[in-house]
Amino acid sequence: MFITENEAKDLFCPLTFVVLGEQKFGHRMFECKGSGCIAWRWGEKKHKNADTRRGFCGFAGKILFKD
Repeated sequence: MFITENEAKDLFCPLTFVVLGEQKFGHRMFECKGSGCIAWRWGEKKHKNADTRRGFCGFAGKILFKD
């Protein structure tokens, strides 16, 4: 599923949860970091408006089919 970085930031990331463990942090601590994460992959070439460029989490592997 291709999503914008703004959409991704509303999603839970199991990778950040595993790294940080069970310590108590704010609710935004375990959100997707988008292109700030080594696993983030861009699904589209650059756009004139960076807010509409879409990508996906590469942690689960590559996307086989587009939405």
